[in-house]
Amino acid sequence: MKDEVRGQLESLFARDKQKAEVAAQEKRERVAQAELNDAEFLRIRDAMIVPAMREMAEFISTQGWDSEISIEEWQAGSHGQASPAKVAMTLFRGSKPAYYQRHDYPHVWAVHSRGSAGVGFPTSTIMPGRGGSSSSGAGALLSEVTAEMVQGYIVDVLSRVLKGLP
Repeated sequence: MKDEVRGQLESLFARDKQKAEVAAQEKRERVAQAELNDAEFLRIRDAMIVPAMREMAEFISTQGWDSEISIEEWQAGSHGQASPAKVAMTLFRGSKPAYYQRHDYPHVWAVHSRGSAGVGFPTSTIMPGRGGSSSSGAGALLSEVTAEMVQGYIVDVLSRVLKGLP
């Protein structure tokens, strides 16, 4: 093989190797950032979202309403899709039934997909025997989430529910 051809090939392979190293480094950085995002969601969930929901639960219980706060961790699906981490506050006029399905009652979720830099807040005003509406909700960056924001979503759902009740 001529030196000129060898030099061209060495140059091509050196550039390819450099591109592969850059891509690998970018991937490591994305993975590290995703792990930081997940840890930040857990911190926000435990330090801000759940306490904000508990505070609302305590108040609405004085008004004849009950609620349940449930936490779901990330789960891998059987077909490769993942289920996001969620915190849900489900609302009940009167006492909580012994058995219920969340989608049949008003609720507010805080949802975080693995690695995401944000949180979604889906809501529903659906109640047994009267219908309602559900929304995929607004979202916010992890750095923007506040207790007041979470409580604002709960107030919004209760406001819409109470306007539609007799």
